[in-house]
Amino acid sequence: MNQNDMFVLVLLFLLAVLLVACAYVLFKYTKGKHRTRRRWARVKVPTQKSITCRITEPAALADETEYLVNDINVGGISFFTDKEVEKTALKLQVRFPFTTFKEASTVWGKVIYCNRLDNSENYRVGISYMRHTKRGR
Repeated sequence: MNQNDMFVLVLLFLLAVLLVACAYVLFKYTKGKHRTRRRWARVKVPTQKSITCRITEPAALADETEYLVNDINVGGISFFTDKEVEKTALKLQVRFPFTTFKEASTVWGKVIYCNRLDNSENYRVGISYMRHTKRGR
């Protein structure tokens, strides 16, 4: 075996080790991603159906502003707002098409994310539903 053959064998060995290491890292990376995926698929709300919501609690965020709902599922809801919302518990009134806010559904949720939209002054807020018991209990 000459020196060129030995060089090629060492190079192939190092390439094989590198390939195995990359495969291992890729496997670990994708395995971690699957564990953090959401449980339910989101249902995108068509703009012509316009589901809106209002924040009713905490008092610092509560007002009469209606926010357009982006998507909804059994685990949570996301909507667009013009102000940043901190990660806290919120009480929302959700109004479905052809109803009023008197007939709106009320849900409690925790803000999971508040991401600024690209090239915009608006934010997308993601809420995860939560149970809320009456205060004082």
